[in-house]
Amino acid sequence: MATIHVLTGGPCSGKSTALAEIARRGFAVIPEAAAAIILEGSLHPDRDPLAFQREVLRRQLAAERDAPDGPAFADRGIGDGFGYLEFYRRRRGLDLDAAFGGELRAAWDEARRRYGTVFLLDRSPEFRREDYRRETADEAALIHEALAAAYRARHPRVIEVPWGSIGERVDRILDSIRGS
Repeated sequence: MATIHVLTGGPCSGKSTALAEIARRGFAVIPEAAAAIILEGSLHPDRDPLAFQREVLRRQLAAERDAPDGPAFADRGIGDGFGYLEFYRRRRGLDLDAAFGGELRAAWDEARRRYGTVFLLDRSPEFRREDYRRETADEAALIHEALAAAYRARHPRVIEVPWGSIGERVDRILDSIRGS
């Protein structure tokens, strides 16, 4: 069974860039499901956040179950769903918990056993727009806070990774799992 280490943080925190460097160093990686779904164009969280979150969850679970034995690194994890539910509730006035919360909690109960460490990557000092990024800089800050709170409430090993060069950040991540 894979031990999955989650890279999380608000939009523009360097998760995908760090994940690419981790892959370059020979580790198994799980790319972000949400970005792929948005780029496909079939679902978007602004149009149907519930359907979008369900598809993100479905793909994330499948990718995690297919991860090879040994350490693997995921660009976001199941716990990110809790942060996004809080963001939708607070920022957009949508309470999706009744429709999605039970599904997410059941998935979390399964997934958390696979999670070794959750790495909370600090956000970039500069917010950059991307084709898949839909949030403003202010929303990105709120998402970051919601994700941090969601994982801290649910996982015993959350390590903050300060902003810095990709090499420094990845070295810190890999040193943390070697020492655990």
